[in-house]
Amino acid sequence: MSVAAFTPAPEDSAAVRSAVLARGGREVANGEIRFACPAHDDEHPSARYKAEHGVWHCDPCGAGGGFVDLAARLGVQLERRTKRTQRRIVATYSYQDEKGDLLFETVRYEPKDFRQRRPNGDGGWLWNLQGIRRVPYRLPEVRAMAAAGSRVYVVEGEKDADALDALGLCATTSPGGASKWRDEYAAYLRGAAVVVIADKDAPGRAHAQGVALSCSGTAKSVKVLELPGDAVKDASDFFSAGGTKADLERIADEAPEWVPTRATTNTPASTTSDDAEHDLTLMPSPRQPMKVAARVIDDHHRDPSLVPTLRRWRGSFYGWSGGRWAEVEDSTVHAELYWLLRDATYLDTAMRSPEIKPWAPNRYKIADLSAALGAIVHTEQDTATPSWLTRNDDDPAARELVSVGNGLLHISTRQLREHTPRLFNTVAVPFRYDPDAATPKRWVAFLGELWPDDSDARAALQEWFGYVISGDTSMHKILFLLGPLRSGKGTIARVLTSLVGNANTCGPTLASLSTNFGLQPLVGKSLAIVADARLGTANANVTVERLLSVSGEDSLTIDRKYKAHWFGKLDTRFMILSNELPAFGDASGAIASRFVVLTLTKSWLGHENHQLTGELLAEMPGILNWSLDGLDRLRSRDRFTEPASARDAIVTLQDTVSPTSAFVRDNCVLGPEYRVSVEVLYGAWRSWCEEQGRDRPGSANIFGKNLRAVVPGVRRIRPGGDDTRPYQYVGVRLRSITDRQGTGLGTNQDQVEPTDPGPVLVGPETTPLLPALNDPNAHAEPADADWIEL
Repeated sequence: MSVAAFTPAPEDSAAVRSAVLARGGREVANGEIRFACPAHDDEHPSARYKAEHGVWHCDPCGAGGGFVDLAARLGVQLERRTKRTQRRIVATYSYQDEKGDLLFETVRYEPKDFRQRRPNGDGGWLWNLQGIRRVPYRLPEVRAMAAAGSRVYVVEGEKDADALDALGLCATTSPGGASKWRDEYAAYLRGAAVVVIADKDAPGRAHAQGVALSCSGTAKSVKVLELPGDAVKDASDFFSAGGTKADLERIADEAPEWVPTRATTNTPASTTSDDAEHDLTLMPSPRQPMKVAARVIDDHHRDPSLVPTLRRWRGSFYGWSGGRWAEVEDSTVHAELYWLLRDATYLDTAMRSPEIKPWAPNRYKIADLSAALGAIVHTEQDTATPSWLTRNDDDPAARELVSVGNGLLHISTRQLREHTPRLFNTVAVPFRYDPDAATPKRWVAFLGELWPDDSDARAALQEWFGYVISGDTSMHKILFLLGPLRSGKGTIARVLTSLVGNANTCGPTLASLSTNFGLQPLVGKSLAIVADARLGTANANVTVERLLSVSGEDSLTIDRKYKAHWFGKLDTRFMILSNELPAFGDASGAIASRFVVLTLTKSWLGHENHQLTGELLAEMPGILNWSLDGLDRLRSRDRFTEPASARDAIVTLQDTVSPTSAFVRDNCVLGPEYRVSVEVLYGAWRSWCEEQGRDRPGSANIFGKNLRAVVPGVRRIRPGGDDTRPYQYVGVRLRSITDRQGTGLGTNQDQVEPTDPGPVLVGPETTPLLPALNDPNAHAEPADADWIEL
């Protein structure tokens, strides 16, 4: 078959090109020129001219035509040097899908030219590939060889691929020739031993490097080679010059495995050893940040078992440090990316002639790459610590492991396992576990000096040490060390800080917790030591709320200065040191129940041993074992030891935190069958406050709110639906002198038999504890009385 085609004379071609450029023309990709359309008033160049094919077209107005038409529109006088020649089809190359069905064809002409066509469904052809899936040449054969792990040659052009096929070798190419390889083609070569034969020119070498880069990590192996011979440019030339199948296979066998390199013409003659690590890095294009990020992770952030060692969790990067995951600042990640890419290159295939260019990192490229890194290693924000990211059958529960200097210690068996980034833990003890470590005699003696007759206090502290190093927060407890100056509180805190590690510890104040950014220092920390427990009344409620939320494992949104909000559960345990009980304000008294209180009574003020901390830190391996024994006991009992010596302090703390709770405990009896006038109970509260020296009892409404916070079952009603009758509280009454002790707050009424005659405040057989108060409305209601709850 032959077709008439125009072949412009060089002089005419140059004249038209000059006229096109004069209309605002500029060269874009693939030899195309954009210029102002001569068919309409075109302010912005929208027409396209392809000199190679002698055609032009304008998308907005639809005008277009051939070379002669364009010359006429531009006013270029052709000298009739352009002549009509005959071009003919000399070959067709069929591209098939996996089943062997025809997708499209590449048509080769003489004089040398190529066009692509697809079946129109009626036995004819459409000369474009709109909506057609692109695949590598000879796909069915390629798939079969790749599945078998066999060798597949990648060449430039169908002619070379057919030449290898004629010798019984599997070969493929990409439609369109050099620079037209697509990354999705590499998926068809998964498992194959790929050998890329480069044409010996700049575009051919760049194309071969791009194919190799695309196939690396997917194919079983990748090699790139150029065939020998001064007159040999490609595989066809090699065979024309006398090369054989055996020669080609021998050359492929001897070729080294491909590694990313700069093009030879761009590589300096000599480089320092420091530069060499970076000079020989060919990366994906900056326009493909996900592929670059995947390459960075594969090359720099995987452990020997190929587990990623970089994570993006709750708005921050976390890096595996060998024993735990630690937060990594974004600026640190950016600095690493700048370093890794400072001398990297990439294959630019956007222009007609692909070339290797510097990657040239800048803040925009690095920002895109950092976001891509975060997307690839994203970890769900509800992932708990510690927990397994991927768990094997023989992995124990994450909470049963403690990360120590020489491995993961299984608490119950005391067996060591290897550290692994599969365990997502943020706490690690910076000391090696030694099962034969000596008993920490100086430490034990020190605790004996603090609590000489209180083994429960020493046991509670031992359990607290184990609780902190375990990373567990499920007990919802806060340690409160209460004692005078120089009583040993600071020494205990310093030893625990050394055991956990300074990197895992922070030191907020109670007042700072109530500020906008007060929780930010707690992110990523396992221990918060509060050495200043002074607390003003203005921010006490906020501080209490945050102590309850953090210790109670609530999810929090945390403001961070100059950073995005952080959302999640803090793994921080609080340890408060104080000379006196702070003025916590919590009507419900819930905060008091969170404390493990240890009281210290002796002060060494003026008799300090300044070498004591050093003496104790020398026993850290033994103190670690001592702490693990405490953790064992805590896990088996599922609660902390409560020293009798701390009970007075706990009661005082409860009363300080919630005076309403103290009033109910001392003056009320609880039970669903009891009731009392709102006015009478409030009057009793005011009298109690006066006796206790509290000059601000608050309003009746405030008292009622606090009462229901302390005793949630109490209800406020108006009996019988009569609006003239006073309100009463149901579920509580005032204690009388005939009541048994211990029937107040926290008493189980099913186990305590009331001694008074039913739900009355006072009666002929009872005397109220506060005799000045009489409740004229506290008579018994009939059994069928109507009650209205408000």
